[in-house]
Amino acid sequence: MELYIYNQETFEIEVIVKGETNEECEAKAEELNYDLDLYAWSYTKGNELFETTETKTVECE
Repeated sequence: MELYIYNQETFEIEVIVKGETNEECEAKAEELNYDLDLYAWSYTKGNELFETTETKTVECE
């Protein structure tokens, strides 16, 4: 499962959190402490979200 943390203004994916469950992914995303006024989470990319060479991947433990 993948959770995308993305910039709400540019739709650029900053981090892809990979884990087994929603709870695991969300716990890891909370640990990363992104400003939720600027960033949002999604489980789908849709047509708006995109990765760049700066996109990081984080595995849940």
